[in-house]
Amino acid sequence: MQTAQTLLKLQDIDLDTMRARKALDELPQRIKILAIRKKRDEVTAKSAQAAELRENNDAQVTRLCEEDDQQEKRMADLDESIKSSDDYRVVTSLTRDLEGCAKRREKIAFELNGLEEKSKKIGDAEKQIADALARLEQQEAQFTKDFISEASVLKDTIQRLQTERDEIVGELDADMYRRYTDISAHKGGIAVSVFEGDHCSVCRVELPEGQVHNLLTGPVISECPHCHRIIITKPLDS
Repeated sequence: MQTAQTLLKLQDIDLDTMRARKALDELPQRIKILAIRKKRDEVTAKSAQAAELRENNDAQVTRLCEEDDQQEKRMADLDESIKSSDDYRVVTSLTRDLEGCAKRREKIAFELNGLEEKSKKIGDAEKQIADALARLEQQEAQFTKDFISEASVLKDTIQRLQTERDEIVGELDADMYRRYTDISAHKGGIAVSVFEGDHCSVCRVELPEGQVHNLLTGPVISECPHCHRIIITKPLDS
């Protein structure tokens, strides 16, 4: 009877351990943390895109400003040349060049104004991205804290169960323990059943009268003729 009790207790411990491990694997915080990290990667990618847009925009601004400086210098040189020339044709040609520079500077000013507006939009987007990342980091930190707290309880439970298991496994002989573990591995962790009237408590199949008789008159620890689990044939309190 002691072996039968030990088998049932071992199975209870193993099933409790399985449930605790499953609960640990399925902690909602784990799923939420993974979802947040995926979202954070997406937002980070947008941040990189925004940074690239800003870099390109700043490069265009720099190029146009440099060109505007060049046009301003050329206009000053043209103005000096016009003032120092008495040749009508030369003055006319230089004046056309001066007007061309002025028009180009107007266009540059228009383009710079557009780039400034674009820069503002990029800045607003970068702020939104930074705020989103900050929120995601706060959420992840909170979920991680909750996960660690709940996971710690489950891990402690698993460790306690493992300690209890180690203590009672020594009560079984090697062959019986090997039989238990082999059946457990192939039967979803349920290797031991109890005989209830005319059926196994696990597979629930009603057994023929002859098999019932054999189980009732046989050893306390036997085998279910149908599911082939270890079956306890007599009440443990008898």
